[in-house]
Amino acid sequence: MTNYIEQAITGKLGPDEKYYVYSVIGGRDLLASDVMNYVADAVAGAVQYGTRSSMCDIFMSVATAPLQQQLPVFD
Repeated sequence: MTNYIEQAITGKLGPDEKYYVYSVIGGRDLLASDVMNYVADAVAGAVQYGTRSSMCDIFMSVATAPLQQQLPVFD
């Protein structure tokens, strides 16, 4: 998932994928590094504040879905 996000926001997957990732994460004015920090912080926060199991359950529920359908779990 993080590889998909990184490739999309750096333009390696084309403008449609880049726009999609930014629309889910929250805006096109964010730097690529800010988007990646947001993703890392979402996971780290779940672990730190005791909701790791819930986060894992959410990730497992979308594990076999296409990457575009997995992305909204970060929102």
